[in-house]
Amino acid sequence: MVLTKEEELKFKTAFMLFVGKEYHKLDWAMQLHYGCKRDNNTLMFEKLGPDTGYDCINNYAPSAQMADFLNALIVTDELPRTVIYSLNPNDNQAIGTILGCFQDSTAVAKIQQGSAWWFNDHKTGMQDQMISLANLGSPIPDFTYGLNINMEYKDFDLTLFFQGVQGNDIFNQKKYTYYFDYSNNVVKEAMNGWTKTNRNTGIPIMKTQNTSGGNSLPSEFYIEDGSYLRLKNLQLGYSLPKKWLEAIRFNKLRVYAGVQNLFTLTKYSGYDPEVSSNVLFSRGIDISSYPNARTFTFGFNASF
Repeated sequence: MVLTKEEELKFKTAFMLFVGKEYHKLDWAMQLHYGCKRDNNTLMFEKLGPDTGYDCINNYAPSAQMADFLNALIVTDELPRTVIYSLNPNDNQAIGTILGCFQDSTAVAKIQQGSAWWFNDHKTGMQDQMISLANLGSPIPDFTYGLNINMEYKDFDLTLFFQGVQGNDIFNQKKYTYYFDYSNNVVKEAMNGWTKTNRNTGIPIMKTQNTSGGNSLPSEFYIEDGSYLRLKNLQLGYSLPKKWLEAIRFNKLRVYAGVQNLFTLTKYSGYDPEVSSNVLFSRGIDISSYPNARTFTFGFNASF
């Protein structure tokens, strides 16, 4: 009995689903490889047999089928930890977007892209894959800058210190609470979420069910420009004239008033764009970071 193409496809699908569920049951990691066309040279195949080096990159990219396959496993809560490899570097971005669709809280990075494989196992291939995975933003600014200004006029002095960064991105995790935590009040902009009749929006669909992670999963919605310019310090001082000091027997008396973090120019919607962390993989992630306080100071400097 010869199977038809449709019957063959149904068998392969059923077999893959069975294997995926077994991996989940045994708590094994499933590896999926595609993007290769094998045994292309018929003459060498007949002389040497299969898998003797006459293979090439295949341009067939089953992204939709891969997503449907993983979805069929996750809806029954039987999706194992999975590593996806493709021999075709053009598939990097498609795989990267699939990864974000099926993460959940049962494991860190439950769905991963495998390392650069076979024809891509070289410096350029590895770099291209890492760039593709990291293209949603970088916490490292293009440049940082500062400006000190010191001015004097008669007995007055003014000090200004500006500081800023340009070109970095911030993952604003707090936006989930603002938009999708329906146990609390949410911002009014959440009402502009995606619907079938409201497709021209940058806000995801409102969902009360997050069985597969939903809007709590990382996405570009949480990525924001972290560039800013901040007046870190301002101080205005006044030195009393000598004729006044002689009467009170001071050599010098200067009074001053200052303010730290007076204002910040930024497009970032979080509390404070000056997000920092000493942990390598936490850089640029804002998890309700406490903002820099605006501080007012008053004082005097005196010498006798």
